[in-house]
Amino acid sequence: MVCKYKHNKKNKQEASRKKSLGELGELFAIKALVDNHYEKIINLNDKKMNFPFADLYAEKEGKSFIVSVKARNKYQKNHKLNAYYNLGSEAYKKAARAEKEYCAEPHWMAIQFDQFTYSTYWGSLEELNGKNAIPLLQCAQGNIGICLAKDITLILVTLVMKKMKKSPNQHIERDAKISAALKFGNTGRAPHVNRWA
Repeated sequence: MVCKYKHNKKNKQEASRKKSLGELGELFAIKALVDNHYEKIINLNDKKMNFPFADLYAEKEGKSFIVSVKARNKYQKNHKLNAYYNLGSEAYKKAARAEKEYCAEPHWMAIQFDQFTYSTYWGSLEELNGKNAIPLLQCAQGNIGICLAKDITLILVTLVMKKMKKSPNQHIERDAKISAALKFGNTGRAPHVNRWA
């Protein structure tokens, strides 16, 4: 007999792990955008939790972008490469709505976490040719998207995440603490992220 309590606890732990990984991925995505000179970066999830398709909005050289951020572990529990990052159900339909609302090109950013390093890949939704997943092996080989960061060493992130306390302003504290723990490009400055009231 399977204990219902253990099953629920395991599901809650997995949901919590995925949520934390997603939030961390969004912060690394913001860092990648700042390092690559994008401006007017907005975390759309602060406006509406689980904003359809996009997590971030950014501008560069007169163009606007909505970005779906997908953060995953490089390897699955069975030690096989986590080769595809799903964009979610109805990704293209949701992207079209967000594109219209923000007059912005739909893009994706894949953050691949290994034990001590991370890599970041960036590309347009159009490049995926209707496929509903980001093919990480093709990204790593340079066939789809571009590599914004490759095997960068993680510094202090785990320590900072463990020390964070829950509060009404948790997302603001989280962003500030993670920003302080990471080196932001050659400028040494943390990104400015617009917040919706």
